[in-house]
Amino acid sequence: MTKKNKGKVIPMLSPENYIRTKARSLPIYECVINANWEETKSALVTVARKHSNGNITAGYYYIDLMCLGVKDTYYVFNNLDIDYESAKIEMYEDFGREKIDYALAHNIVYASIEFAEEYGFKPHSKFTSITRFVLEEDTDDIELIDIECGENGKPLYIRSPYESDFQANEIISQLEKTAGTDNFSFFTEVDDFTEDDYDEIDDDNLAQELEDNKKVFSKLYPRLNSLNTNEMRQVGEAANFIFEELTDPGRFDEYYDVFAEFLNIEFDDGPLPPELFGLEPEEVLLANSFEEIYYEIFNLTEEKPKKARKLWEGFKDKAGNIASVYYLELMLLIRKEPVLFAEKLTQYYQMFPEFPLIKLLYLDHKLNSNDEDLIIQDDFYSFNYFYPERTNIHLLEIFNYMIFLLTLIQHQNDPSQLDAFHHIIEEMEDIPEKHKLILIIGIMSKKMDSVAEYLNL
Repeated sequence: MTKKNKGKVIPMLSPENYIRTKARSLPIYECVINANWEETKSALVTVARKHSNGNITAGYYYIDLMCLGVKDTYYVFNNLDIDYESAKIEMYEDFGREKIDYALAHNIVYASIEFAEEYGFKPHSKFTSITRFVLEEDTDDIELIDIECGENGKPLYIRSPYESDFQANEIISQLEKTAGTDNFSFFTEVDDFTEDDYDEIDDDNLAQELEDNKKVFSKLYPRLNSLNTNEMRQVGEAANFIFEELTDPGRFDEYYDVFAEFLNIEFDDGPLPPELFGLEPEEVLLANSFEEIYYEIFNLTEEKPKKARKLWEGFKDKAGNIASVYYLELMLLIRKEPVLFAEKLTQYYQMFPEFPLIKLLYLDHKLNSNDEDLIIQDDFYSFNYFYPERTNIHLLEIFNYMIFLLTLIQHQNDPSQLDAFHHIIEEMEDIPEKHKLILIIGIMSKKMDSVAEYLNL
């Protein structure tokens, strides 16, 4: 890992993670709806929140109060107010707009969802994963307003020009199952859909796509170590597709929220903080004097271990009995002398049980060794468990925590947990690409092993 000198604080939250974890703390700026929504029972709802810098984050919800609920949704993040206002004018120019109270906007959205779910229709996936977090949580704290749904209380499906014949027939088939033939209406000119037509809809034939991916994976996985770049891409895509079969959407959402909270961290890529060396926070000058040799030893541990060892001995003489001296020694031993590494790790953990880098390394080693005496605690997932009361966190410290978190998740053998962590890592925009790549390689290795086991390869 190379040294950076920018010295800036970088938020690890992508726009999506920010919305999931922080959007509800922003004040409501306005709520807007199309003027004719009560007559048409088709609504375009905008809920906008204002940042302290004056910019706007907003959620947009295309609502079918007659039948399908939240049909589509998207968001804008941290937009200039002039861009937000311009988009609003264009969006509502064909049917007018009016401002409404937040409570009414909230009730329109959630009434449509509740009505649609009675008949087996779920809100758009982006609502569940992102845009619902622009709204307040749906609790009793929100004023309840009666919103009329359906026609005379029954579903009325009006086909959109964007819905294919297949989609329209699927919706009607769903209504026949859940509402009953005489308990819904529809306006559409959909031709009868025969069984033979299914063969022509490759994009919707998920079962066939799954089988195709199984064939690709089964062909390529046995020679994983000799694949070319294109084949590696193919086997990775196949593994990700098949892995979805092993996950549970509810558990995925639960873990995603947990990891988004734990990784909602700001880090500094400037000078190494004193705490990273095992010094007191006020010993900044001493930490600065150690920084150059620390990086040099760290970067040479694998490529030139003899030179790194010599530099380490000089660092030990200069720095004395501080935790980072022992941590760097462990880095020198971890690849070349695993038995001595394990002995020293236990010894140094006893000496510095609360020094984060040694603590993370110790627990990581215990997990990788399948130590039966190790009791996994919920606290192991929490960044604050390793770095309590820290105000200045460096990229090196974050990365070590994330490596441990990956080991912990791999050890749990929970596909939903691993997949949620994978999505979080992919969405992180400000973590350096080389660090992200190391994590993703570890994730994909575990995914491929899990898929191979699932397919009995």
